Amino acid sequence: TFASNGSTLVYTNTQNLYTVDRLDPATGERRTLYESRRPITVPTLSPDGEQLAFFGRTAEGIHLLVLSLADGVLRQVTRRQGEMNVHPRWTSDGRQLLYYQEEPTLSLRRIAVDGGLSTEVLPNMSWSEQTRVELSPGDRFLSYSLRRGGEIAEARVRDLETGVEWTLAEP
Repeated sequence: TFASNGSTLVYTNTQNLYTVDRLDPATGERRTLYESRRPITVPTLSPDGEQLAFFGRTAEGIHLLVLSLADGVLRQVTRRQGEMNVHPRWTSDGRQLLYYQEEPTLSLRRIAVDGGLSTEVLPNMSWSEQTRVELSPGDRFLSYSLRRGGEIAEARVRDLETGVEWTLAEP
């Protein structure tokens, strides 16, 4: 994942260990920021390029984690026992994460990057059926693709303030 200004590339490496590495494209300088024996799944860079969110297995379940790229400090964002929280996406201000909760209930949720209680954005959403979730700048509109039989069937947009949702003409 490139930082929005193109100055940094952050990527994962899965040889003997899972690592998060930072590369300066201009100089080729590489630095390992984090190592784990557990997968670093679907990493996504914060809007300011300073943090990396991903999901991974912990003792409590599958949870959202945020890695500071400045100092390599890892924080667990979601914590409830038995939850399966996957595919984090940053809000445009970088203060919250949008994610799918697969267990104990299906929903699209939002949580502060510092943790705490999450709130439901949309019920009955699963990453296997509604995919490619994106927030508009300002976080008012949510777009996603609806899958049927493993294929993208349609693209939808929802106004998160009014709840109005529409299908785009072409997926």
